[in-house]
Amino acid sequence: MVQLRLGLPITIVHTKVPADQTDVPVLISFNDSNRSAQAQTSGYDILFTKSDGTTKLSREIEAYTSGTLVAWVNVPSLSSAANTTIFMYYGCATASGQQDKNNVRDTLFKGVWHLNPGKGVTAVDPTSNANSATPVDNPAASTGRIGGALTFASPDNLTIPAAALQDLTTYCTWTMSAWVKPTSYTSLKWPIIYAYGTYRASMGLTVVQADPDGFIGNWINDTQVRQSTNPVTLNAWNHVTITRTATATSFCLNGIADGSSGASPVNSAGQKSYIGGWKDGNIDDQYLGPIDEVGLSASSAPGGARSAGWIKTGYNNQNSPSTFHYVMGHDQWTC
Repeated sequence: MVQLRLGLPITIVHTKVPADQTDVPVLISFNDSNRSAQAQTSGYDILFTKSDGTTKLSREIEAYTSGTLVAWVNVPSLSSAANTTIFMYYGCATASGQQDKNNVRDTLFKGVWHLNPGKGVTAVDPTSNANSATPVDNPAASTGRIGGALTFASPDNLTIPAAALQDLTTYCTWTMSAWVKPTSYTSLKWPIIYAYGTYRASMGLTVVQADPDGFIGNWINDTQVRQSTNPVTLNAWNHVTITRTATATSFCLNGIADGSSGASPVNSAGQKSYIGGWKDGNIDDQYLGPIDEVGLSASSAPGGARSAGWIKTGYNNQNSPSTFHYVMGHDQWTC
């Protein structure tokens, strides 16, 4: 028997894209209970194509329950001058899994952690690098900015084994990013969001500086060298980003440039990486509260850093998917 698959056009609003972008992992997220009655409960039949309705796009489904979809789709190009349209197809009962998560992100990504597993469950890295993060002292599962998140309390952290592709001594540019919702600042050393090595190259929140607590900080080789212009907001979701090149360290808070200064080299190779805290001996640099969607990009090329337009596009998309893209009607095709 011929089955009909439903095709849903998804339009990405060009005014949310400040500069043309390529190979963008776009978050497609919405809730439609009618969809759950037509798609497989597993979401296996959900696929995405270019505007031609034929060329498949790599996708990763982070969550799909009762019509609530959280998916990441590689969109080859986003225009800042005209809307971009892709199609989502679903409703074919005989379709097998369409997952292609390893190709959703470009090769600059060295690791991505959605932080949506249950308590005590390894946080899988969906990139082809497969640098998964093992929970230490069991950070708790909680509601995230995008899907689920992990909430950290002393002495929780996630530990990522040393891996060549995450060794920041081998790159001349790198970008760290995350969504954070700190519940308080500690009186200890350095609340770590993401760190390569101890403080070898890390992103966290300041505590021990003369300025008020909670600025985005960058430590290189055990010394805080830079911090953002403004602090994050307690008990609210903040998107934090650090980009470092050979000559500059730049901060973004909620998609907006928030200070920059010089850079320092990273000197220690072969280190583990950490999310949410780090401890060795009597040092416990604990972050307190939820963290979501941690990402690391890096490049050996001087011009390989993530641009301000890339960061702003990602923030616009993740902060408000419903205004970044919209859906209208549906078509039908056979499967």
